[in-house]
Amino acid sequence: MRGSYEDIKLRVTDGRGIVVPVKRLMAAIAVLNLTDALITVTGLHFGLIGEANPLMARLWSASPILFTGVKLLLSTAVVLFLPHISSPVSRIVTVLTVLAFLGYTFVHVLHLTWLTVWIMN
Repeated sequence: MRGSYEDIKLRVTDGRGIVVPVKRLMAAIAVLNLTDALITVTGLHFGLIGEANPLMARLWSASPILFTGVKLLLSTAVVLFLPHISSPVSRIVTVLTVLAFLGYTFVHVLHLTWLTVWIMN
């Protein structure tokens, strides 16, 4: 299926000619953040993992509800921001978006690893 005009318009090409769908990556980051919250809360609740992010670990120690609320707020902020992205997107926004996406992807690989170990035991 062809992308909409908006999808095409919001793509950014860096100096090497790589097309980066920034808006779609940001939407994926919002979803990955929510699934990260769900999986992390489960792992922390059952004592299977520790929170590696010092700020989020502090929030969890203060209140699991606060921790979850902040994660929900971050995803909501990204979703609300999406319609306001205009073209062209700066190179720094593109790089930070790609790095955030890769970071969340790595975190999900870690989650899948400990979930697999937990389920198999």
